[in-house]
Amino acid sequence: MTDMRIGPQGRDDDLTRCLRGIYARPSDTDYWTALEARIMAHLTDEVEGWWSPFRQWVRLGLVAAGVAGIAAGTVSVRSHNAQTGLAYRTVVETPVTLTAQIATQTGDQSSREATLQYLISP
Repeated sequence: MTDMRIGPQGRDDDLTRCLRGIYARPSDTDYWTALEARIMAHLTDEVEGWWSPFRQWVRLGLVAAGVAGIAAGTVSVRSHNAQTGLAYRTVVETPVTLTAQIATQTGDQSSREATLQYLISP
């Protein structure tokens, strides 16, 4: 395997100078002015982005939200009316009463005991 270390001093001066020349900032002020102009032109132009297709869906989304709101309101009103009607019928209507005749089986059982027997019998 070959040893890929850079010289005994740890760096290559020629390579360092070459890289500094390549990556040095431009000293010309026209470069910076042109770069700023390109960036600002890009920002001010109507640039297509990920949000562009959604612009066409705004009206459809608003209509769908309106329809969903109307449907939710309708369901809420109907549910409220049904609950109110049920509560009204429960309170106002007279429940059907069951009449039962309790007959005493023998004379030694009182009517109170007969009622209790009737209530607990299956």
